[in-house]
Amino acid sequence: MTDVSPNNTSNSSRGTVYENGVIPVLDARFECPICLNCLKDPILTTCGHRFCKECIHGWLKHTGGSCPLDGQSLSWENDLFPDNYTRREISQQRVQCPVEDCTEILPLIDAEYHVANCHQTNEPTNLQCTFSNVGCDFIPSSMNHLKTHLEKELHNHLALITAVCSGLTNRIAGSSYNNSLKSKAEESKFWDPKPKDQNDSTKPEGNNLQQLIRDLFEKVVLLEQKNREQEIQLQTLQQQTTKLVTVNKQLTSDLSLRICNGEYIWSIPDFPTKLDQMRAETGTMFYSPGFYTSYCGYRFCARINLNFKDPNYLTLNVHLMQGDNDCALEWPFSGRISLILIHPTDPNQSIRETMMSKPRLEAFKRPTAIINPRAFGYAEFISVTCTEQYLKNDSLTVKIQIKTV
Repeated sequence: MTDVSPNNTSNSSRGTVYENGVIPVLDARFECPICLNCLKDPILTTCGHRFCKECIHGWLKHTGGSCPLDGQSLSWENDLFPDNYTRREISQQRVQCPVEDCTEILPLIDAEYHVANCHQTNEPTNLQCTFSNVGCDFIPSSMNHLKTHLEKELHNHLALITAVCSGLTNRIAGSSYNNSLKSKAEESKFWDPKPKDQNDSTKPEGNNLQQLIRDLFEKVVLLEQKNREQEIQLQTLQQQTTKLVTVNKQLTSDLSLRICNGEYIWSIPDFPTKLDQMRAETGTMFYSPGFYTSYCGYRFCARINLNFKDPNYLTLNVHLMQGDNDCALEWPFSGRISLILIHPTDPNQSIRETMMSKPRLEAFKRPTAIINPRAFGYAEFISVTCTEQYLKNDSLTVKIQIKTV
């Protein structure tokens, strides 16, 4: 596991920022590698790592029993021991509350709880549902409230979008139909016979024929004008319909990337041709679409290319991308990332690699561009010669799973 562009600068300024202060940075000895908070009921493993009791138990329950740092197999009964020495060290640490005008001296382990529960933090105001423009009148009280609403009301939001699209289609169809009726009514007026004139019989027959020809010519010109107007209206409606179809496809595509909950299957078609391109042009890379860890969560994409030092291996990495709600998220990103190369016939031969984020690296800080130039992943994920057995119809399939911690 490698960081493609490691950052040599220290990340010692990291902390939980509040309205009036910052909780001091934890000593590395007192930080849980899973939750990145102060150790609670510290547990020491046989491989020499410390975790919160609740964190390591939950980790082993969901991952099948391996250390999140070095992958060594661990059992609850034989490999986990209470670390009473570290517990005493933590209990002796004291810090002053970072909130202005608060002079309370607190145990280190209770500092975050004290600030979060005893000092009111700022919440965004004037929040509204993302789907308010299509009829949702829900008013959230906080970002967490909004997030819960978006996750629970997904089907209702889709129904609102469908109703709006159907309404637009009906309005267009109704407008076309009404215009057609109106134009037909106007055309019929052109053919209404003129009232008979009692004196017409006294007019020469030649004059009557010339008048009839002029009247018919005027009616032909008017009909041609109306026909041209209808053609223009039809072209306009066709353009509007095409635009609506494009918007609907884009909305459907974006929605699938938002609600995948950090689990995206990237199918790379015509992979042998792409492999030839990467061999022919050094530096050629292919990126997946950007997908989200949750509807309002972090946005990631995957990248595949030949290893710059040894082109006999494929490199597989992930990048953070700018999302719509980055200002409401916690940075740097903290979570677990799994990269899986899917075998088309035998799931047991699929290659799976799991890694934990490292907040001190630039790759996990808030992106300042559309895509963070720093990536995180595996420089030698698989040998190029081994990729043939993972192809199905010349397509390579990669599954990316990203879960926040």
